[in-house]
Formats: sequence, structure tokens, C-alpha cells
Amino acid sequence: MSPHVSRRRTALTVALLALAASPAAARAQAFVPAKGEGAVTLVAHASRVTRHLTAVTSLDLGKIKSKGITVDFSVGLGRKFGLSASVPFVTANYNGTRPHALTPAEIAAVHPTFTNLDSDGAYHSALQDFRIDLRYNATVARGIPITPFVSVIQPSHDYEYFAHVAAGRRLREVQVGVYAARLLDPWLPRAFVQGRFAHGFIESVQGISRRRSVLTLEGGYFVRPTFRVFGMVSGQITHGGVDTIVSPRAELPLQLFIDHDRIGRENMLNVAAGLSHTLKQSIDVFATISRTMTGINTHAQDYAVSIGASFSFGLGKGRSASGGAPTAGTAACHEEDIPGLAEQLARCVCVKK
Repeated sequence: MSPHVSRRRTALTVALLALAASPAAARAQAFVPAKGEGAVTLVAHASRVTRHLTAVTSLDLGKIKSKGITVDFSVGLGRKFGLSASVPFVTANYNGTRPHALTPAEIAAVHPTFTNLDSDGAYHSALQDFRIDLRYNATVARGIPITPFVSVIQPSHDYEYFAHVAAGRRLREVQVGVYAARLLDPWLPRAFVQGRFAHGFIESVQGISRRRSVLTLEGGYFVRPTFRVFGMVSGQITHGGVDTIVSPRAELPLQLFIDHDRIGRENMLNVAAGLSHTLKQSIDVFATISRTMTGINTHAQDYAVSIGASFSFGLGKGRSASGGAPTAGTAACHEEDIPGLAEQLARCVCVKK
């Protein structure tokens, strides 16, 4: 394989397999790496929130600033299976007049370990949730790979969740879904689309069960084989949960108020834009910026910025997603097998994160 073809291949697969508008979304993998191939990805992220969206209005409850880094590992297992694992480290502070806070008596009666994290204006840091994805490259038909997946989300430890600056919701979740991607040749050469749909089954809290549906759609364009730009829309609809009209403190009993972030009927729509550049076959860098456009029962991001780098390993070791000879619709990455970008997307499975 020539270095030029190798770089083109790397450029294509990184752009189509890295949704980096947020660390949680940086996992769109419609392809599965060949056995022994994979990547380690580092993503630094920062965001600001000044709007809290209730079921009926938008409130200014103070400013939340957060930043952190996510480490993601992805590898091909062979026989069309791929595995990814990630964990974010986050830190955040809150400045405003509406902190999540309890009186000493309430803390003693309900949650003796809570410490009113929002009250001091300082940054508070913690590991968030482990995430493990198992993907299976089921088929490639008409240039569209179809890849079902199962994801497990597990809190890293018993971190405090009642705070604007909390690391997360501290909830277990199982998601099932599918990835798909396609170049738009011959209609729009060098453009691509990809998507991810997931349905999540979330741990119930206080007898309140919730599920959520998450859809991400991305479109992009290869300005050069090693440089691409993309835009993205992602939305979430929560099935079940409770609404906040103005104030969960006034509208909910104490225990439900403490858990209001964990039981809310949280819907949102985010938009993002980004770019990615291949420095060489094994190193890629990318950056994105996103914003919450609308939603209910959620914190709306004024902006969220991510920058990252992906370091590949094992490139060229595998032959195909099944670990054997190339088959119809899926081929090893050999120059004679791949005459153009469209065929790269439809057939090449020597991919990385």
C-alpha cells in the first residue's frame, strides 16, 4: 500500500468514526477495526452553562464552568467485533444565587455524606462514569455499513450527585443501538453522512423508571484527503420522569428534590461543528464546538469545546473484520481493492478511532 493511499484511508476512517462534539458522543463507529488494530484517544473538553431549561421557561440560575479530559481505548477483537472503553475526569465550579444546597438537618436526615458542593465557589473534581461498547459489523450493503452495538455505563464510584458541579448523575445504564455511515458519491463527491441511534435503559430512582432515545446525525466534507470539516445535530428524548415548572425545591418532596436531576424528563437538541486533520497515519487531531439549542429539564450549554488526538496502533496487522480473507462488501485494506473514497467507506474495515 502506498503512503498516499494509507493517509487517505486514515483520513476517511477517523472522520467517520469520531463524533467529538462531546466526549460522550465521540464514539460513532460504523466500522469495526481489524483484529489487533485500534487507537487510544485523548479528548480535552470545556463548557459553560448559564441557562436552566424547565418544562415551560428558561432560568438564569448562575454560571457553571466545567472542564476535563476523557481517555478512550478502542480495539478490534476479530470476527467482526470491536470493543471500546472510556472514562472522563471532570472538574467544575458554580457561581450564582441558586446552589443545590441542604440545611444541616436535611443532610443529617437524608444524606449524611453530602457536602453542599455548590456553596464554596471552588472547583470540584472526580472521575465520572466508565463506559464500555461492544460493536458488531453486521453488514455492508450499497455502501452503507450497519453496525449494532451494546453499551454499558457504570459510575466509577459513589460520587456526590446533588450539585450543579456534580461529576454526573451516578446512574447505571445499558444502551442498545446501531451505527450507519456513507459517502455521498456520486451525488456529492468527498461528502459523507453518518448516524447513531441508541435506546438507553436507565437505573430507576425512587421508584421512577426512565428510558431515553438518543439520535446523532453528522454530515461532513473532505477538503483534502487529510483534512475534513463536519457539522452535527444530536437530540435526546427521555421516556418517563418528572417535569420541573419553576423550582424543584418548591414542587417536589425533599427526597425527590435531592434526586431531581436523576429523575427529570430531560429532552434536548444540540448542534455542533468541527474539523479533523491527519498528521500522519497513526496520529490524528480534531476540534469541535457545540451549543444547546432547545430542551426541557436540563442545563443548556452556552458552548462546549473539545480538542483531542487519536493515536493508532496495529495498523496493517489485520486483514478483514472477520479475521480472514476479504469477502463481498468488506475487504482488507489493499490498494488494488479500493479505487476511490466511496469504496473506502463501503469496503475498507482496517479502521481506527
